[in-house]
Amino acid sequence: MGSNSITLVHSLVVLAVCTVLIPSAAAVNSNYTHNFTCFTNKTDIAKCSVVGTNETKAKEKAFCHSPLESVRNNTFTEYGCGKCPAGSNNTCTQCAAWDHTANKTADDCNTWHEPLYNYTCYHNNTVTQCAVGKNITLSQIRCFGPARRYHGTTLI
Repeated sequence: MGSNSITLVHSLVVLAVCTVLIPSAAAVNSNYTHNFTCFTNKTDIAKCSVVGTNETKAKEKAFCHSPLESVRNNTFTEYGCGKCPAGSNNTCTQCAAWDHTANKTADDCNTWHEPLYNYTCYHNNTVTQCAVGKNITLSQIRCFGPARRYHGTTLI
């Protein structure tokens, strides 16, 4: 084999390697990271990010989640980045952190809200559902009873 043949073989090998590796490297580097923020509680905000094959795909993955406001005594209490966890369909809600219509950010779309409760009190020695159908927060729960100074039928 002459030096021209070796150079030709070398060039073909280099060409074959470049044909395989360069498109793969370009595909790896074509991912886009979209950064956004979500509430994690009443006052704190988390920095979140998602990756997509391009800017549009990444922004389509940007979500925040929070407890479903209409559920009283909700056991799901988490605020944060991403879609609602599996199994939380009736207790969690999610919102898109990118507004595709207005083409702008929708950071912190999972605004904190006061949890709502159902509660019961005793009335004439019977458990009674109180404030049925009302939006009651923890600080609004009130049960009634005799004054501390009440003993039987007299106040002391």
